[in-house]
Amino acid sequence: MPEFRELLRGYQRGATVLAPAEYASLLHRLGFRPPIVRLQVYGHELQTRDSVVEWLEGSLLTAYQRRLAEADFDRFLAAYRAAIADRLPDTRPYYYTYDRILMWGIRRPLRQPGPETIL
Repeated sequence: MPEFRELLRGYQRGATVLAPAEYASLLHRLGFRPPIVRLQVYGHELQTRDSVVEWLEGSLLTAYQRRLAEADFDRFLAAYRAAIADRLPDTRPYYYTYDRILMWGIRRPLRQPGPETIL
């Protein structure tokens, strides 16, 4: 939202996670065999699409709240709510989905102890 760019000093929250395949490669390089990585989609039933903003206030929007004065953040929320209304269908209840990447693996020693290894 361009009207808040100056107040936020250009801050925009970027992507904070890698793609699942990148996590699998990383785990493999770190010695996890087999690296198991999956994308899980969760959902939460909200009363309306407007409730998405309240849901995000406790996570995604906290970085913006820390950077704005209280009155400016209230204006930011109103603008964010209007932007979301243009992008989300007006279904009731509104089913809000969000992705989580789940990872698992077992890390074994890179070298197996042999008869010459003193433990």
